[in-house]
Amino acid sequence: MATERVRVRCVLVFGDSDAALAYLETPWHPARSPLSWPAAQIAAQAGLPANELPGREFWADAGHAPDDSLTLSGFLLVHDPRL
Repeated sequence: MATERVRVRCVLVFGDSDAALAYLETPWHPARSPLSWPAAQIAAQAGLPANELPGREFWADAGHAPDDSLTLSGFLLVHDPRL
């Protein structure tokens, strides 16, 4: 499965703890129709609490699963002040 590095922006996080969903603007999903993704996965990979995701931009590796659904992994902050 080939992947490409893409820039995504978290528009909103909705829900409680591990079940929370992050709504992402991606190259294929405009802000008016964002992609929902587990906030816990993004938070763990980026090293941030889930409540700090909205408004942030991330680099992610985008690919396609065997069923042709979008996969995202390797979330990193675009502008990480900790570096």
